[in-house]
Amino acid sequence: MSRSSGAESNRFPPQVLACKLLIDGYNLMYAIGYAQAGDTRPKALESGRNRLIQLLAEHLGPEANQTCIVFDAGGVAPKGLPKFFQQRSIYLLFSSDYLSADECIQNILQVHSNPKRIVLLSSDHSVQRKGTARGATIRDSEDWQQAVELLTDRQLAE
Repeated sequence: MSRSSGAESNRFPPQVLACKLLIDGYNLMYAIGYAQAGDTRPKALESGRNRLIQLLAEHLGPEANQTCIVFDAGGVAPKGLPKFFQQRSIYLLFSSDYLSADECIQNILQVHSNPKRIVLLSSDHSVQRKGTARGATIRDSEDWQQAVELLTDRQLAE
């Protein structure tokens, strides 16, 4: 259940709805070892987020600006950070309007005008089911390199 009501919960920055690679942030961080289970210290999460952003920006190159990473926010974005911003060309969204990043991602998929063009990177089964139902291409977080290749291959084909 989102923290926002109907119309509010469906509002996302246009950059989010234009992204072609949609990532469940902490899910990917845990999958590749940039975060440890149970370690919710703000500095540890910040370090993991920054490492993830750097890794993805290097692999994505020019396609980085078509990528959105959604992070759980626990009601508020981390201290000193806005709910939505861009870092190294990648869009970052903290799910402060939702109970979880999973719910936020599912809502993005629901309101997206062309979800079939999205590569969704998450190992969460409920997120994957929503993505599959909306026609997105699904990759487990462990297969993040395949997702990046899919995005860059699609860009070359367009």
